Parts: sequence; structure tokens; C-alpha cells
Amino acid sequence: MPIISVKNLSVVYGQNQALQNVSFEVNAGDYVGLTGPNGAGKTTLAKTLLGLVQKQSGSINLFEKDLREFRDWRKIGYLPQKGSAYNSLVPATSGEIIRLGLLGGKKFPKRFSKNDLAIVDQMLDSLNIRDLADSLFSELSGGQQQRVILARALVSNPQLLILDEPTTALDPKSRDNFFSLLETLNKENRVTIIYITHDLSSIGTHANKLLYIDKEVVYYGNFSDFKEPD
Repeated sequence: MPIISVKNLSVVYGQNQALQNVSFEVNAGDYVGLTGPNGAGKTTLAKTLLGLVQKQSGSINLFEKDLREFRDWRKIGYLPQKGSAYNSLVPATSGEIIRLGLLGGKKFPKRFSKNDLAIVDQMLDSLNIRDLADSLFSELSGGQQQRVILARALVSNPQLLILDEPTTALDPKSRDNFFSLLETLNKENRVTIIYITHDLSSIGTHANKLLYIDKEVVYYGNFSDFKEPD
């Protein structure tokens, strides 16, 4: 069974049609490159899947549950666009930012345990950012911030990872390391990935499926069968 099932999804912003009759399914273990021109609705689609944007019509099922009934958010990790994740004026350390990724699986009152702190420590080591744990997030470089936000998305051990233009602030070496990490997560840990990008040539060497949208689905399938629209 698919872990994401979208049928006839439409989203409206004011008078603007952001998405129109979008339908697709993502199976466990897929690595989907989500692309399209500027203003195509890529980020809107991701946010709608996460319940951050209200749909006009259609249906969304996550892990075989209707989005309106879905509560197990620890199964999903989300890496938003650079600059949209956190207010740089908030005096939070990297460790505190990462711990926030564990809140989705907690009931009220939401408190951190010693085990939570151990999980965060393990994630700091996994991404080689232990030296950033006590640094203010706002004082980090763009690449460092991106690794911290990725750690936040991964700390709950998600089954689905949604990444929105995650490498824009990374230098070439960091970008290669980032793709290598995603490949390990996908192939060895069976983490399902939706990777939003403008870079078709790059994502085509990593993802096994392509979802090309321009407010509606233009193409969904294997990269080898795709012909970019004129």
C-alpha cells in the first residue's frame, strides 16, 4: 500500500489556483524528485501534505489514514526551504532546535527525557555537528544551519522525509555529503524521500522517480521516460 495517496487535490490562494486536480501515489522506499517551474506549486504541495496549507478539494492519505485523522507526525521529517524555518532573532541553540523534532511524538505535557537527550547526542554525532550543539543557530553559516535543520528532521527516525530545496546553502563538498547521507537513508534504512528541487540534472542521478508539476501533474514516473516540457 502507498504511504502517500493524493487524489484530485486542488488548492486556492485567494483568487489564485495553486494546485489543480493533482493525483499521485508514493510507495515505501521511493525516492521522488519533485520539480517544476517557479510558481508551479511545489512548496504548496509539500505544505498541503503536512497539513500546513488547507486544500480546496480532493483527498490526502498518509500511511493509509486520511490527513484529517493522521496524528503520528513522528513518522514524517520535514526540511523547509532555507530561511523559512526559524526566526534568526530567536536565541535557540542548535541542540535546542534539534530537540524540537521529538515533540511531534509526545503527549501533553511535552517534556524531554534523558533518553531524548541521548537521541539528540547520537544525531549530533551522525551528522558530525557535535561542535555546534551549544552554538546559537542564528550565528551559524548557511551550510551549518542546514545540517542542524536536517538533524531536527531526522531525530524522530522518520519513515518519510520531505525536503524543500535543501542544498541551496551548501558548498559542493557539503552537497555531495548531503546526497550521500540521503542515499544511505533511502537504500539502507528504507526512508521514503520527496526531494523538491529546480535542478533536474542533479536529482536525476539520485531519485528513482520524478514528479513534475505545473499546478497540475505534468509527469509522474521513471526519469528515463521523462521529456522536459518546452
